[in-house]
Amino acid sequence: MGSAPGIGDATRQIVVTDSGPIIHLCEIDAHWAWNIFPEVIVPYVVGLEVARGRSGHPVTSDHQRFTKEEPNPGLWTMAGHMSSGHGLSPNDAYVLATGIELHAGILLTDDLELRAAVRAEGIIPVGTIGILLRSFRDRHWSLDDLFGKLDLLLHGSSLYITPKLIDEVKMAAKGYS
Repeated sequence: MGSAPGIGDATRQIVVTDSGPIIHLCEIDAHWAWNIFPEVIVPYVVGLEVARGRSGHPVTSDHQRFTKEEPNPGLWTMAGHMSSGHGLSPNDAYVLATGIELHAGILLTDDLELRAAVRAEGIIPVGTIGILLRSFRDRHWSLDDLFGKLDLLLHGSSLYITPKLIDEVKMAAKGYS
């Protein structure tokens, strides 16, 4: 089986992240999963949201792979157009505008509306589960470790996922090993 869905060769692509994957990977103590990317751009609004700790769990956007983007008034203008055009919140539109402005190949998000808009703009959306699968595929840990993290994601994180999805991901992961 090939790489995790959508990630391909992440070492050659600009990667921008929404807050969800940062929060969810922190919730399950999987900070090392970020090591599959040489660099991840953290848009200004994402840094603010993560710093506020919306999930109630300790969260950080200070990983060694993260590059924090400074506020950009031009992106707010672009985000205003994207917000109405794609039906996104202002912050999600800013994240999308950042990805477009930087010519990102991948935008990390678990938000379904943002994923659809990212796809419509020609950028590959990848969520927390995709990051975990790619990290496993790259042999950063064992199948049992991956299953443990997936179970934590289901039962110990703020990410809304179903047991059926986790079972499907586990079946797919068995094909990687």
